[in-house]
Amino acid sequence: MTQYLEIASVNSFKAQRIDQKIMIVSALALPFMQQLSIIFWVLSAVTALVFIFKEKRKIRFLISFPAILLPLLYLLLAAGLLWSSNLKMGGKIMEEKLTLALLPLVFMLVPMEKVSKNFVKLAFVLGCIISCLSMELISSSNFIEKGDQSIYFYTAFSSPFGHPTYISMYINLSLLFLLEFYLYQNFIKMKGVFFILLNVLFILCLIQLSARTSQATTLLTYALAIFYFIRTAKITFSKKVHLVCIVVFALFTFVGSQKLYTRITSDVKPKDGFTSTSSRFEVWKEAGLLLKEHWLWGAGTGDIKDVLMAGYEKSNFQYGLKYKLNPHNEFLQIWISVGIIGFLIYLLALLYPIWKYIFLAEFCLSLFPIIVFMNSLTESVLEKQYGILFFSFFYVLFYQASTMKLDINIQTNV
Repeated sequence: MTQYLEIASVNSFKAQRIDQKIMIVSALALPFMQQLSIIFWVLSAVTALVFIFKEKRKIRFLISFPAILLPLLYLLLAAGLLWSSNLKMGGKIMEEKLTLALLPLVFMLVPMEKVSKNFVKLAFVLGCIISCLSMELISSSNFIEKGDQSIYFYTAFSSPFGHPTYISMYINLSLLFLLEFYLYQNFIKMKGVFFILLNVLFILCLIQLSARTSQATTLLTYALAIFYFIRTAKITFSKKVHLVCIVVFALFTFVGSQKLYTRITSDVKPKDGFTSTSSRFEVWKEAGLLLKEHWLWGAGTGDIKDVLMAGYEKSNFQYGLKYKLNPHNEFLQIWISVGIIGFLIYLLALLYPIWKYIFLAEFCLSLFPIIVFMNSLTESVLEKQYGILFFSFFYVLFYQASTMKLDINIQTNV
């Protein structure tokens, strides 16, 4: 392994505080064991508090402008309970989205410096490698048992770890982390052959996951990352060849994979005539009709599913009723739930970092919100733990050190 990959700062991991190490390990578990990540976040915060009070030291909390938007969105969703009739569903939604409010607080207790963030990125990439290899092994085992080729694609392929869209988002970000490691060679010394093999593994899994929006987003963000790097540093001819080959390979395989997936799964299409794509257009039409009535304050945090089902029934959209489809668009999801203010907060949370950090050497700062933005157009990405945890964790990790800060000094005397 050492001839392919060399971590430049192994000893620096030992120098990390225990709460920071726990946070790094949580990133490893995030792609394939989200509940374990939550446990690690709580443990990291508790550990940090123990040391704070044990040492009776003065701590300085930093709250960045982008990161504070997440608790604001959560508070608005909490306020939406006031005009919700389905409080049971509203309570469940608030429980699922709790990390939007808590993770900014956790990261205030556990500040992550540049080296800590690099270890988080590395741990996350390793977690994605584990999940990708696991999906390949599980699918191969099921194929040997059942002989069904569709097991290698879409939800059948992703079933051990969640919906294809979320896993594709994880892989997309991992590809950007890999590119950052390979191009800058400061934190990790990575050989070209190892870099290419990992890219092939991730791209192969993206093909099998067959999430079209995520594939397009991956191509877009990868191309932008290369453009950012070319603007900020010199690039050798061999690396140019590597990157061009990867982009061309991804482009042709993503296009070809859709034809292959369609051919393999053609015999299992829904009998009612709707596909994943066509049903979205119908759902968006219904959501647009609801916005006419609920555009200002929304239908209420707990009532969005009820008003959607009522709309489907009124329009005789039986497919939507049968599968209880959400809007498949996070902007519409939030807007119908808590009105235009919620929509604007979420839109600002994604657009501000793109504008603020565009063309910086650390291109992930501006490309991460593009990943979330693009996938939010065709999926309600914050309606499942897979999306909420991914979004809130990396959002706060990336933007807690913004230049716009609210400083809070707390002296502990115990």
